Amino acid sequence: MQDELQQLLEKSIANLKERKELKFNERRETVLPTLQAEKTKLFPNDPAKKFQPVKLVNSIELPPETKQVYIPQELQPKEIKKETAGKGWFDMTSTPLTDEVKRDLHIIKNRAALDPKRHYKRDTVKTIPKFFQMGTIVGDSTDYRDRLTRKERKQTIVEELLSDTKTRDYMKRKVMEVEAKRNFVTRKGWKKKRK
Repeated sequence: MQDELQQLLEKSIANLKERKELKFNERRETVLPTLQAEKTKLFPNDPAKKFQPVKLVNSIELPPETKQVYIPQELQPKEIKKETAGKGWFDMTSTPLTDEVKRDLHIIKNRAALDPKRHYKRDTVKTIPKFFQMGTIVGDSTDYRDRLTRKERKQTIVEELLSDTKTRDYMKRKVMEVEAKRNFVTRKGWKKKRK
């Protein structure tokens, strides 16, 4: 009895192997009936006339290498979009914050303290903006005499302020005033006031 079962099992395995080989080796070609182009006179320059009949292949008959795997959209990797200021701002990207840029932004924020004769509107923004751009001023071709020379041009706002003698003297005087007030608060300052 066991010998008969063993022989049946071997025969069924052999039959399955033969069927698999037949499926991959002998593909059935299904050809759709084509319309004769001469009989269809609707469109004389029809692009369908140029196409050749297509062979349809059942997906079960394809070898396992060519099968496509469907990945649902939730599992597909999402495209990383660059964060921009929006279309209203022409998709302005964020500027990388270096030490020089931070210094320049700090000076622009505190520009009211640089010149006693210029008064600016109070700045309500407390943090550095996420999207901003820095550029260079291009001189007008008509006022070529008023332009700065190459030696006078500086790379950053800090260099520009330090090169200006009036601004430097004003800042030095203000620093001395602040230090004088600070020294007055100490014990030595109080002793000087009593005498």
